Amino acid sequence: NGCLTVASVATKWPELLDAALIGYPVLDMLRYHLLHVGKYWVPEYGDPEDPRMRGILLRYSPYHNIPVDRRMPPTLVFTGFNDDRVHPAHAIKFAVRARELGHPVYLRVETRSGHSGARTDVKALEYAYLAAFLEKVLAYPLLTFALKGGGFPQSKWPSVLFPGFHLVPSRAGPRHVTAQNVASGASLGISWCAGAPPPWHLAFRVASSHS
Repeated sequence: NGCLTVASVATKWPELLDAALIGYPVLDMLRYHLLHVGKYWVPEYGDPEDPRMRGILLRYSPYHNIPVDRRMPPTLVFTGFNDDRVHPAHAIKFAVRARELGHPVYLRVETRSGHSGARTDVKALEYAYLAAFLEKVLAYPLLTFALKGGGFPQSKWPSVLFPGFHLVPSRAGPRHVTAQNVASGASLGISWCAGAPPPWHLAFRVASSHS
């Protein structure tokens, strides 16, 4: 479970990461079984109603281990408002609690799709946000992501906008787009290929020169 792993590292060992992306996550390990289809995950995670297992889950549950004496790395938590698999409350309350404790944690909620985004244009826009976030916090000028699914319709390129950026066709080929900053002209390359597993949950450790 990538989101759970990255969030656990970001909360328990924040010094190991320079940035974290946590997408469509399960973060409250004491209440996961009460939300949506979480009750079917009890054989995998353990039953929070069992006192012994509850103690084990509490040790790494990201929501319950947000640090109060150490600073988390810059973190973008993203979820879908209509996600019927992993309840968006996991991401929302984690982000709110982390912000209350002064951590640089940000939240993006997709309102047009469910778990992990069902539409290619929604995924492309989401990855543009992720790339822009990482460029901002890690000072990386270019990040390329593999997206699962088919091509992004050319008719959508001119019309898809997000704050300060346009998605435009790329010379690299039909499965590539460029997210270009309107003000500065800086750009981020985004590509996808059919059948490639998308990196929904990514943690980044970069060279000291970029830290």
